[in-house]
Amino acid sequence: LYSEMLCEDHIVLIGPEDVREQPDFSLKDLPIIGRERLSGTQKAVEELLFAERQIAAHELHYIAHVKDTATLVAMVENGVGYGFVSSYAIKRARVRTIFELETKRAFYLAVLATRKDDALLQSFFNFTMELYRRDDDCE
Repeated sequence: LYSEMLCEDHIVLIGPEDVREQPDFSLKDLPIIGRERLSGTQKAVEELLFAERQIAAHELHYIAHVKDTATLVAMVENGVGYGFVSSYAIKRARVRTIFELETKRAFYLAVLATRKDDALLQSFFNFTMELYRRDDDCE
């Protein structure tokens, strides 16, 4: 494979817009909406929470597990609960970032090395890389 990094982002805890920026809360008491258990984001959240805050997944109060980030964000926007998502996923959402986990995640674009010189694939690769490099939220 041939790959290049598209961007880096953080995982953030989001809540409804009307929640104060730094509420006095115990993370273990919040109604959490999680991604489905096999989701890469869900696994990353659980590993980072344990590494950074010594909170195990079973200690959180999950009220739902959803298949995709858009559903999770919509539920938070509507005041159902809180959720962990990629900071990149909430650019246009009506939510408040409560805090971000410290560890950055990197996203890559990969193609088969044997197809790297294919004109159509190279055009797509270059277009995608340029699109992400123009984005202010990608570091």
